[in-house]
Amino acid sequence: MCKFVLRTEATAAACRRLSKAAIYLVTDSFSNKELLYKFDLALTEALANVARHAYRQSSSQEGCCVVLGDSPAAPQTGLGDVELTLRLNPGKHIELEVADWGVGFGSIPKDFRNAKPDAENGRGVFIMAELTQALEFRRHEDKNIVYLKMEIEEKLWKDCE
Repeated sequence: MCKFVLRTEATAAACRRLSKAAIYLVTDSFSNKELLYKFDLALTEALANVARHAYRQSSSQEGCCVVLGDSPAAPQTGLGDVELTLRLNPGKHIELEVADWGVGFGSIPKDFRNAKPDAENGRGVFIMAELTQALEFRRHEDKNIVYLKMEIEEKLWKDCE
């Protein structure tokens, strides 16, 4: 198993850079374009939700992605942070945890249906559910976590060392 932890400020631009960094990391393990697209879309949706909803503020600062050895308790910096934990289980699956220390999820439906045509929100959760084999919303102490799992056929993996 390969594990990476990345953290940045929860701005839209910084979250997009975080997603691109994760794509770079997984391309060492598989390079199937369709899978990379699905991975990127699901992760981008999860990160966009943090940037848009978690801290309910705006910021002109553009955070920079950093790689951490361990996940320390969250020191809040300005707007607030988003943390991505990426676990590659070669021959099996990828697990993603997108965490923040913001306002929390509110009510999350158990059945992830697409939003109604006139709804302003709600499509991201549906998209994540459609692209992954597992989607969970968790709260651990003051940390909000979105967990995603993508199964990947063994033949599509490269070595992960």
